[in-house]
Amino acid sequence: MDGPLAFGYKVTYQWVISRAKEIGIEPEDDSVRARADVMVDLITTLAAQVGLLRQVRPICVRGKGVVAFCIASTDPGDGLPRRVTDAAKIEKLRQMVGADGPPSWWRQD
Repeated sequence: MDGPLAFGYKVTYQWVISRAKEIGIEPEDDSVRARADVMVDLITTLAAQVGLLRQVRPICVRGKGVVAFCIASTDPGDGLPRRVTDAAKIEKLRQMVGADGPPSWWRQD
């Protein structure tokens, strides 16, 4: 079995750190814990701005140095629906990450 899928946009950890710095969120140091804290602070801030605070989760997906900001997942432990048909939520997520195209399904790590 290859693991569950997550629906959203892949972003690099570098994008997370750069975007966080743009809005004044700085990591305490270069530790994994500090980077994780920045990611959670960033996703909370951005999701609140577009009205998706309770509907978006950062999920580790396959790929080096990437995470996906997701609004659906096949893993019940993620606390997300299995699918999303609400075009308004999908558009808000797209705006949140500044993506050009639609979100995709990604294999989780």
